[in-house]
Amino acid sequence: MSLIGILLTLAGLGFLCWLLFTLAIYALPFFCSLWVGLAAYHSGAGIVGAFALTLIAGIVVFALGQFAFGDGAFAASARLHRLALCSNRHLSQAIRRH
Repeated sequence: MSLIGILLTLAGLGFLCWLLFTLAIYALPFFCSLWVGLAAYHSGAGIVGAFALTLIAGIVVFALGQFAFGDGAFAASARLHRLALCSNRHLSQAIRRH
């Protein structure tokens, strides 16, 4: 009986970890778009303007995330690798100059 409890606990923990990382894909665009929408509303864009900016910001952040870290046609591991190497080279040159 305790073996079944341990196995079910591990399965539940694995499921929650999978759910956390799966939903994290959508959390960043949601909160970025919410922040942009609230900033637009408080700056006087009105409800319709804030809603439009919220949609645009969410779509842009989601598309950038898919382009940078997504699978398939937009797989950018080589681009990210080159970017990291380039930024490390510039950082090391800046440190050597000072």
